[in-house]
Amino acid sequence: MTEKNTPDFESAKPGGVSRRTVTKAMAWAVPAIAIAAPVPAFAGASQGILTLDGTGCKLPGNSNATYKGYAFNLNATNTTANIYYCIEIVSVFLGTTNLGGVTVINLATGQDFCTNLGNPFCVGPGENLTELALVTENAANSSNGQLVVTYRVRENVGSCECSGYGPTQVVSTGINDAPPINGASCSVFTKNQKKCMAGETPPPAWMANTAYAEGDQVSISGSFLVAIVGGTSGGTVPVLPGAGNTVVDGSVTWEQIAT
Repeated sequence: MTEKNTPDFESAKPGGVSRRTVTKAMAWAVPAIAIAAPVPAFAGASQGILTLDGTGCKLPGNSNATYKGYAFNLNATNTTANIYYCIEIVSVFLGTTNLGGVTVINLATGQDFCTNLGNPFCVGPGENLTELALVTENAANSSNGQLVVTYRVRENVGSCECSGYGPTQVVSTGINDAPPINGASCSVFTKNQKKCMAGETPPPAWMANTAYAEGDQVSISGSFLVAIVGGTSGGTVPVLPGAGNTVVDGSVTWEQIAT
Protein backbone atom coordinates (compact mmCIF):
# COMPACT_ATOMS: atom_id res chain seq x y z
CA MET A 1 0.00 0.00 0.00
CA THR A 2 1.28 3.46 -0.87
CA GLU A 3 0.08 6.72 0.53
CA LYS A 4 -0.81 7.86 -2.98
CA ASN A 5 -3.42 5.18 -3.54
CA THR A 6 -6.99 6.48 -3.58
CA PRO A 7 -10.27 4.57 -3.76
CA ASP A 8 -12.32 4.74 -6.96
CA PHE A 9 -15.26 6.82 -5.79
CA GLU A 10 -16.83 7.18 -9.21
CA SER A 11 -17.37 3.45 -9.70
CA ALA A 12 -18.31 2.63 -6.11
CA LYS A 13 -21.87 1.45 -5.49
CA PRO A 14 -23.81 0.67 -2.32
CA GLY A 15 -23.34 -2.96 -1.39
CA GLY A 16 -24.79 -5.39 1.09
CA VAL A 17 -23.73 -5.73 4.67
CA SER A 18 -19.96 -6.23 4.72
CA ARG A 19 -17.69 -7.33 7.55
CA ARG A 20 -14.50 -7.61 5.59
CA THR A 21 -11.25 -6.21 6.87
CA VAL A 22 -10.27 -2.81 5.50
CA THR A 23 -7.61 -2.99 2.80
CA LYS A 24 -6.51 -0.35 0.33
CA ALA A 25 -9.96 0.43 -1.07
CA MET A 26 -12.87 1.08 1.27
CA ALA A 27 -16.46 0.16 0.36
CA TRP A 28 -18.11 3.49 -0.34
CA ALA A 29 -21.74 4.34 -0.95
CA VAL A 30 -22.50 7.67 -2.58
CA PRO A 31 -25.77 9.05 -1.18
CA ALA A 32 -28.62 8.96 -3.68
CA ILE A 33 -30.56 11.64 -1.79
CA ALA A 34 -29.15 14.97 -0.66
CA ILE A 35 -30.96 16.35 2.39
CA ALA A 36 -29.51 19.42 4.06
CA ALA A 37 -32.29 20.21 6.53
CA PRO A 38 -33.66 18.07 9.39
CA VAL A 39 -36.78 16.04 8.63
CA PRO A 40 -39.34 14.40 10.94
CA ALA A 41 -37.76 11.52 12.88
CA PHE A 42 -38.84 7.92 12.46
CA ALA A 43 -41.22 7.03 15.28
CA GLY A 44 -40.28 3.32 15.43
CA ALA A 45 -38.11 1.47 17.93
CA SER A 46 -34.98 2.45 16.02
CA GLN A 47 -35.35 6.18 16.67
CA GLY A 48 -32.08 7.68 17.89
CA ILE A 49 -29.96 4.60 17.16
CA LEU A 50 -27.05 6.72 15.86
CA THR A 51 -25.29 9.29 18.05
CA LEU A 52 -22.33 11.63 17.47
CA ASP A 53 -19.96 13.11 20.05
CA GLY A 54 -18.68 16.02 17.94
CA THR A 55 -15.10 14.72 17.54
CA GLY A 56 -13.24 13.77 14.40
CA CYS A 57 -10.25 14.41 12.17
CA LYS A 58 -9.66 15.46 8.58
CA LEU A 59 -8.01 13.19 5.99
CA PRO A 60 -6.50 15.88 3.76
CA GLY A 61 -5.00 15.86 0.29
CA ASN A 62 -3.13 12.76 -0.90
CA SER A 63 -1.77 11.89 2.54
CA ASN A 64 -4.18 8.97 2.89
CA ALA A 65 -5.83 6.31 0.74
CA THR A 66 -9.03 8.15 1.61
CA TYR A 67 -8.82 11.31 -0.48
CA LYS A 68 -9.85 14.61 1.15
CA GLY A 69 -12.28 13.16 3.66
CA TYR A 70 -13.23 13.23 7.31
CA ALA A 71 -13.43 10.60 10.04
CA PHE A 72 -16.01 11.33 12.74
CA ASN A 73 -16.68 9.29 15.88
CA LEU A 74 -20.03 7.51 15.68
CA ASN A 75 -22.02 5.26 18.03
CA ALA A 76 -24.79 2.80 17.09
CA THR A 77 -26.99 1.19 19.74
CA ASN A 78 -29.63 -1.51 19.46
CA THR A 79 -31.42 -2.17 22.76
CA THR A 80 -33.92 -4.66 21.37
CA ALA A 81 -33.87 -8.38 22.11
CA ASN A 82 -34.62 -9.76 18.65
CA ILE A 83 -34.73 -6.96 16.08
CA TYR A 84 -31.93 -6.39 13.55
CA TYR A 85 -31.30 -2.89 12.25
CA CYS A 86 -30.04 -2.32 8.72
CA ILE A 87 -28.90 1.31 8.64
CA GLU A 88 -28.32 3.28 5.46
CA ILE A 89 -26.67 6.68 5.76
CA VAL A 90 -28.33 8.87 3.15
CA SER A 91 -26.29 12.06 3.44
CA VAL A 92 -23.66 13.78 5.57
CA PHE A 93 -23.39 17.56 5.63
CA LEU A 94 -20.84 19.76 7.38
CA GLY A 95 -22.44 23.19 7.38
CA THR A 96 -23.84 23.52 3.86
CA THR A 97 -21.29 21.16 2.27
CA ASN A 98 -22.30 17.64 1.25
CA LEU A 99 -19.39 15.38 2.27
CA GLY A 100 -20.21 12.84 -0.43
CA GLY A 101 -19.62 9.09 -0.23
CA VAL A 102 -19.69 7.44 3.19
CA THR A 103 -18.50 4.24 4.81
CA VAL A 104 -18.65 3.07 8.44
CA ILE A 105 -15.63 1.42 10.08
CA ASN A 106 -15.62 -0.57 13.31
CA LEU A 107 -12.50 0.46 15.24
CA ALA A 108 -13.21 -1.68 18.32
CA THR A 109 -10.26 -3.18 20.16
CA GLY A 110 -9.98 -6.95 20.42
CA GLN A 111 -10.08 -7.36 16.64
CA ASP A 112 -7.03 -8.22 14.53
CA PHE A 113 -7.64 -4.89 12.80
CA CYS A 114 -10.54 -2.59 12.13
CA THR A 115 -13.42 -3.76 9.94
CA ASN A 116 -15.16 -1.88 7.16
CA LEU A 117 -18.89 -2.34 7.73
CA GLY A 118 -19.77 -0.40 4.58
CA ASN A 119 -22.99 1.52 3.95
CA PRO A 120 -25.59 0.22 4.64
CA PHE A 121 -24.47 -1.68 7.73
CA CYS A 122 -26.15 -3.96 10.26
CA VAL A 123 -26.52 -3.67 14.05
CA GLY A 124 -27.73 -6.86 15.69
CA PRO A 125 -29.97 -7.27 18.75
CA GLY A 126 -28.32 -5.97 21.92
CA GLU A 127 -25.26 -4.59 20.09
CA ASN A 128 -23.73 -1.36 21.35
CA LEU A 129 -21.10 -0.24 18.85
CA THR A 130 -19.24 2.58 20.57
CA GLU A 131 -16.06 2.64 18.48
CA LEU A 132 -17.28 3.41 14.98
CA ALA A 133 -15.83 5.90 12.53
CA LEU A 134 -18.02 7.61 9.95
CA VAL A 135 -15.57 8.19 7.08
CA THR A 136 -16.48 10.52 4.23
CA GLU A 137 -15.16 11.14 0.74
CA ASN A 138 -14.95 14.93 0.62
CA ALA A 139 -13.48 17.60 2.89
CA ALA A 140 -15.06 21.02 3.17
CA ASN A 141 -13.01 24.23 3.11
CA SER A 142 -13.57 24.66 6.83
CA SER A 143 -13.41 22.00 9.54
CA ASN A 144 -15.92 23.85 11.73
CA GLY A 145 -19.70 23.77 11.49
CA GLN A 146 -22.80 21.71 12.19
CA LEU A 147 -22.45 18.04 11.24
CA VAL A 148 -25.81 16.66 10.07
CA VAL A 149 -26.19 12.94 9.32
CA THR A 150 -29.40 11.75 7.67
CA TYR A 151 -30.12 8.03 7.76
CA ARG A 152 -32.91 5.48 7.51
CA VAL A 153 -33.46 2.10 9.13
CA ARG A 154 -34.99 -1.25 8.20
CA GLU A 155 -36.13 -3.25 11.23
CA ASN A 156 -36.36 -7.01 10.84
CA VAL A 157 -36.75 -9.99 13.17
CA GLY A 158 -34.32 -12.88 12.81
CA SER A 159 -31.89 -11.46 10.24
CA CYS A 160 -30.61 -8.23 8.69
CA GLU A 161 -32.67 -7.15 5.69
CA CYS A 162 -31.49 -4.08 3.76
CA SER A 163 -34.53 -3.00 1.76
CA GLY A 164 -37.83 -1.31 2.48
CA TYR A 165 -36.41 1.31 4.84
CA GLY A 166 -38.45 3.49 7.18
CA PRO A 167 -38.58 7.30 7.00
CA THR A 168 -35.37 9.29 7.29
CA GLN A 169 -33.98 10.34 10.66
CA VAL A 170 -31.44 13.02 11.52
CA VAL A 171 -28.63 13.21 14.06
CA SER A 172 -26.40 16.27 14.35
CA THR A 173 -23.63 17.82 16.40
CA GLY A 174 -21.33 20.83 16.32
CA ILE A 175 -17.79 20.29 15.01
CA ASN A 176 -15.43 22.85 16.51
CA ASP A 177 -12.17 21.38 15.26
CA ALA A 178 -11.08 18.52 12.96
CA PRO A 179 -7.25 18.42 12.86
CA PRO A 180 -5.33 16.42 10.22
CA ILE A 181 -5.49 12.73 11.05
CA ASN A 182 -1.76 12.13 10.55
CA GLY A 183 -0.72 14.76 13.08
CA ALA A 184 -0.33 14.51 16.84
CA SER A 185 -3.18 16.99 17.24
CA CYS A 186 -5.61 14.27 16.12
CA SER A 187 -5.85 12.47 19.46
CA VAL A 188 -9.34 10.97 19.17
CA PHE A 189 -8.00 7.96 17.23
CA THR A 190 -5.09 5.65 18.11
CA LYS A 191 -2.10 5.16 15.83
CA ASN A 192 -3.39 1.81 14.64
CA GLN A 193 -6.87 3.18 14.01
CA LYS A 194 -5.35 5.95 11.91
CA LYS A 195 -3.34 3.41 9.92
CA CYS A 196 -6.44 1.34 9.32
CA MET A 197 -8.49 4.28 8.09
CA ALA A 198 -5.60 5.18 5.78
CA GLY A 199 -6.00 1.74 4.20
CA GLU A 200 -2.95 0.04 5.66
CA THR A 201 -3.16 -3.71 6.26
CA PRO A 202 -2.36 -5.16 9.71
CA PRO A 203 0.70 -7.22 10.58
CA PRO A 204 0.18 -10.99 10.26
CA ALA A 205 -0.84 -13.01 13.29
CA TRP A 206 1.93 -14.43 15.48
CA MET A 207 2.90 -18.04 14.65
CA ALA A 208 4.65 -20.65 16.76
CA ASN A 209 8.09 -22.06 15.86
CA THR A 210 8.56 -19.50 13.10
CA ALA A 211 11.71 -17.63 12.07
CA TYR A 212 11.43 -13.86 12.44
CA ALA A 213 13.95 -11.24 11.39
CA GLU A 214 14.67 -8.01 13.26
CA GLY A 215 11.99 -5.50 12.33
CA ASP A 216 9.27 -8.06 11.58
CA GLN A 217 5.87 -7.24 13.05
CA VAL A 218 3.10 -9.53 14.29
CA SER A 219 -0.33 -9.15 15.89
CA ILE A 220 -1.56 -10.86 19.05
CA SER A 221 -5.14 -10.31 20.26
CA GLY A 222 -5.39 -6.99 18.45
CA SER A 223 -2.02 -5.69 19.74
CA PHE A 224 1.11 -5.34 17.61
CA LEU A 225 4.71 -6.28 18.34
CA VAL A 226 7.96 -5.66 16.50
CA ALA A 227 11.01 -7.95 16.69
CA ILE A 228 14.00 -6.08 18.10
CA VAL A 229 16.07 -9.30 18.19
CA GLY A 230 15.50 -11.82 15.41
CA GLY A 231 15.22 -15.56 15.97
CA THR A 232 12.65 -18.36 16.14
CA SER A 233 9.42 -18.02 18.09
CA GLY A 234 8.46 -20.43 20.85
CA GLY A 235 5.66 -22.96 20.94
CA THR A 236 3.14 -20.91 22.92
CA VAL A 237 1.78 -17.40 22.47
CA PRO A 238 3.89 -14.92 24.48
CA VAL A 239 2.24 -12.78 27.12
CA LEU A 240 1.77 -9.21 25.92
CA PRO A 241 4.27 -7.10 27.91
CA GLY A 242 2.47 -3.75 27.54
CA ALA A 243 3.20 -0.84 25.22
CA GLY A 244 6.91 -0.01 25.07
CA ASN A 245 7.96 -3.15 26.98
CA THR A 246 9.64 -6.31 25.70
CA VAL A 247 9.06 -10.04 25.98
CA VAL A 248 11.34 -12.98 25.06
CA ASP A 249 9.65 -15.55 22.83
CA GLY A 250 11.92 -18.50 22.03
CA SER A 251 14.96 -16.73 20.63
CA VAL A 252 12.96 -13.69 19.48
CA THR A 253 12.63 -10.53 21.55
CA TRP A 254 9.47 -8.57 20.87
CA GLU A 255 8.62 -5.00 21.77
CA GLN A 256 4.94 -4.12 21.97
CA ILE A 257 4.07 -1.15 19.81
CA ALA A 258 2.17 1.67 21.45
CA THR A 259 -1.29 2.13 19.93
